[in-house]
Amino acid sequence: MNLIHKLRGKYDESYRILHGWGLSPIRNNRELKALIEFCYKELERDKETRLYPKRKEIFLVTIDLYNTDSMHLNGYINDNIDWYWN
Repeated sequence: MNLIHKLRGKYDESYRILHGWGLSPIRNNRELKALIEFCYKELERDKETRLYPKRKEIFLVTIDLYNTDSMHLNGYINDNIDWYWN
């Protein structure tokens, strides 16, 4: 693992989210976009999403709420925060 990867993993919350290394409350738009990209990437992993249908549903709802500019997105993310871990 190179140094830049380690530093970004330690200090860049968006990078951590994108790679599924945990999620804390979303603080800015960059972190939110990283979460949405993470959801899309996880949905592409068909085998794992078939094993965890609840997780798949959470990813789909998260993306849908984001795409519709729903005011409930942050609350939904916070209510389901444990499901976003990779």
